[in-house]
Amino acid sequence: MSRPIGIKKTGGRNAGTPNKRTLELRQLFEESGYDPISHIVDLLPELSPLDQVKTSIKILPYLYPRRKAIEASIFAQSTQCVGCIEKEAVSKLSPAEKDAEIERLFEMFQIFKGKQKTINS
Repeated sequence: MSRPIGIKKTGGRNAGTPNKRTLELRQLFEESGYDPISHIVDLLPELSPLDQVKTSIKILPYLYPRRKAIEASIFAQSTQCVGCIEKEAVSKLSPAEKDAEIERLFEMFQIFKGKQKTINS
């Protein structure tokens, strides 16, 4: 019987915990003093330039973490609205003040879209 939807999975390894065979292999390499990456690097000069590049490209993921794509958004990290006015405060504004506030917010929106370079206060 499968697990019902919404119920968290139980059991198994925690995230990031290596499996038993990986751990054993890593310990075996450490105990013997053998470093497979160093061995491959030592053999690189014996390879053709093209094979050196191919081998280096295959080694890179083990030496450097992959970079994640970053979504650029001015709103993504902020829980606070920049330039916002509270709903209760809007109801207390006169029609002229409301128009001025709309104009100010519109100018800010244009700046965020990159159409202007400065805020007119």
